[in-house]
Amino acid sequence: MTEFVLIDDIEDVRRNIIKFNDDLKENKEMRKRFLSHFRQWYYIKELDLFAPSKYIGYKNMNAHKYNNKDGTVADGRKTEATLKTWFVKRDMPELFEELQKRMSEFGRVKANSELHILKDEIEQFEKGIKTIIGKGLAEIPGIRILPMADSDPEFTGQSIQEVQEWFKNELPYKDFNYTKGLNAERGTLVLFQYKAHIVASAILDQKVVFNKRLGGVYRGSYRFIPSSIAVFSPINSLEMKEVWDDFVGFNIVQQNLDIHMYPVFCDLLHGKKLNYVIEETNEESFQDAIERMILRPPIIIKDVPKDPISVPLREKSQRWVRNIDTSKRAVMEANYKCEFNDNHLSFTSNTTGRNYVEAHHLIPMKFQMEFKKSLDVEANIVPLCPLCHKAVHHASLEEKEPIIRALYLARKDRLQNCEIGIDYKDLISYYD
Repeated sequence: MTEFVLIDDIEDVRRNIIKFNDDLKENKEMRKRFLSHFRQWYYIKELDLFAPSKYIGYKNMNAHKYNNKDGTVADGRKTEATLKTWFVKRDMPELFEELQKRMSEFGRVKANSELHILKDEIEQFEKGIKTIIGKGLAEIPGIRILPMADSDPEFTGQSIQEVQEWFKNELPYKDFNYTKGLNAERGTLVLFQYKAHIVASAILDQKVVFNKRLGGVYRGSYRFIPSSIAVFSPINSLEMKEVWDDFVGFNIVQQNLDIHMYPVFCDLLHGKKLNYVIEETNEESFQDAIERMILRPPIIIKDVPKDPISVPLREKSQRWVRNIDTSKRAVMEANYKCEFNDNHLSFTSNTTGRNYVEAHHLIPMKFQMEFKKSLDVEANIVPLCPLCHKAVHHASLEEKEPIIRALYLARKDRLQNCEIGIDYKDLISYYD
């Protein structure tokens, strides 16, 4: 019988991590076991490599030994307990996305996997990850300052705090009317200037030019991605100057800022009590925002590829944006009916006066890193009655599988039109 002896030296761990990455490329049998066996992952920054506990926790591990461990004393719980000597578990979404990206050629990393990093590398790791994330987030088309005047009828006589409340309670559900338009494309980060401070930020979704001035004042309107709208402690001119050396101060000019300094600006935001007005991690809040969203007719949906958009989080990672407008259009397209079974009626919404349904991303947004094009498109958003929505998230795989299969068959061609290619086997693995 093959002997399995727990490691007792960090150098054994290092050798095993290197060996695992070599074996994964060369050993077909180990790759076949990939999906079902690995959930606890370990990362050493110095090596810049990942490996699972069951492989690295025993001395002199190799692919042959690992593939024939069934029926032996090998136990993942024992390796995890031993590895605690050197490693500590951390919830790091950006590192998990990197793990998914690297392992994608071999298989799909389990969604409920956990990450562990070396205790000795925590400080340098956290400093280094800012740079990694900064590079990823800097892929935005532009950063513009949008001056807001307290003479604007919308904000007459209001304080900074009152205007920020408007950003929280009004802007997510309505358009921003402008008197002088920005020359900016979709995805641009807009910084809102009020009373010589930056008081809020949002990502531009679309710009509308009116045929006739609204109220004799407004030339058009902006629609911002609601879940990207954020408020924070006001940023003054000196703080802006620390980020952008060529910043000329606050005035009525719409300034165009260097996007390469975006990572530095993100660091500033993280120390400014950054608060997104719609908390996407709270599903009830997100669905409520969809209910409250009012879209102007006509509702036109085109299944075309879109680039994904991300925003910085307080913990210095990134979040892929779910646009409430997009989810609302998908719900309206389905005429407020459950797409799995349009006979599934729930109740009449007090907000819309229509049958209540919820928007569900068929391919979950947390897997965005595995796709080049955005998953936040109408083709990937299916309206479901509350029971079906709960089922696809919480039911056993046997119970949810018929729902997911039916939705996949109904949507696969539309997904292809958006350059989102996925087969059913991969999709169902996301729900396991």
